[in-house]
Amino acid sequence: MPASRKPIARRLLDRDSFRAGVLKRDGCCVICGRKEGEGWRLDAHHIVERRLFIHPEEVGGYFLSNGATLCDNGSMESCHLKAEATLISCEEIREKAGIEEIALPMDLYSDQRYDKWGNPYLSNGQRAKGPLFMDESVQAVLRAGDALLGFTDWVKHPRTSHLPWSEGATEDDEFMPNIDRFRGAQIVLSAKLDGEQTTCYTDYLHARAVDGRHSDAQNWVRNFHASWGWQIPKGWRVCGENMFETHTIKYRLPTYFFAHSVWNDRNECLSWDETLEWCSLLGLTVVPVLYRGLWDEKLARGIYRRELDGNPLEGFVAGGIPRLRREICRQGVRRPPRCATRRPFAGTQLPRGFILTQRLAVRYPSASTLGRPPGGTPLRGKYSLETAWDGHGNCVLKRKLCHNTTLHPSGFCHHHRPFLPGPFA
Repeated sequence: MPASRKPIARRLLDRDSFRAGVLKRDGCCVICGRKEGEGWRLDAHHIVERRLFIHPEEVGGYFLSNGATLCDNGSMESCHLKAEATLISCEEIREKAGIEEIALPMDLYSDQRYDKWGNPYLSNGQRAKGPLFMDESVQAVLRAGDALLGFTDWVKHPRTSHLPWSEGATEDDEFMPNIDRFRGAQIVLSAKLDGEQTTCYTDYLHARAVDGRHSDAQNWVRNFHASWGWQIPKGWRVCGENMFETHTIKYRLPTYFFAHSVWNDRNECLSWDETLEWCSLLGLTVVPVLYRGLWDEKLARGIYRRELDGNPLEGFVAGGIPRLRREICRQGVRRPPRCATRRPFAGTQLPRGFILTQRLAVRYPSASTLGRPPGGTPLRGKYSLETAWDGHGNCVLKRKLCHNTTLHPSGFCHHHRPFLPGPFA
């Protein structure tokens, strides 16, 4: 029977009870069948590293479904060290131990496959770097098993939990059990934008899924990234919201990309002041800030309002100001009640009433049907543009299909959906 990936009801044990329960259940090494004796001992192995379980109701990961008995003699011949070096997968251990429930930390995604250290597997067999990858002890054990090869420089953005009083969460969302981590801390409350989480490196970018398929909604941010991404140091990344696609909220914005965090090659989230400095150097707009200062629960509970700068406000995100390692850099989000969930468009789908056109010579659509932008002039040249227009004559999607021809300064877009200048303006 395959292991379940759904959230499960688990009983958290103490360390001694966990060890005793795992050894009693298995009786021998679940991989090779070895028992204690002749220099070998049995160990209650954490299938998923206990340091990844940080919330009060799961701290340490001492669940029977997260333990298996493995043999150990201090060498790489032992099943325990092979599992530590990820030479034996979590799935194989669970299968051999007859475990049908997967115990995962609250901050990991239930639909993602991970190794022991929280490194997610990609569809091509490679692994992305997880929250503990840069830890010296993890590096040492992976190096001992020659398992450091096959990792990409890409990192999946950590999951964001909802604050305890968030009223717009869905069934798939996780809640913070309490707000103890914020008490006495310097925090930033920033606007929650209804966009697509995007992570940018010096030579690559991706949405939530590190190896997810490309969508037309990413065309603008990819072109935008090409103008500044080369300045990102190798191994670093900039995370933000891609606002190009309309999900459930329509905005009037000065740009389609809002940065909210910068991470270095040690997988550390930079402090808020460092983030602002880097975004200024890169020419990026940061998410709107509602409050910065010492955590104040009363203020946080009452800070939400329906609009911010003329745009609907989906909620807010609470994050720390100091530089933090990823495993403790957690955020809380608060949404108002009845906040619609996100439904991104796939392929070339567009909202109701939008029109998709493709022309060899770029021309504005008929003024009688959609309206013509003021000062609009057809562009000349042998190239193709795919454009989408809404019912008011606003260009909301433009994708160049070939050749690198600079667009006319008047551009295709006007009103409140401006594009940046350049060949893909």
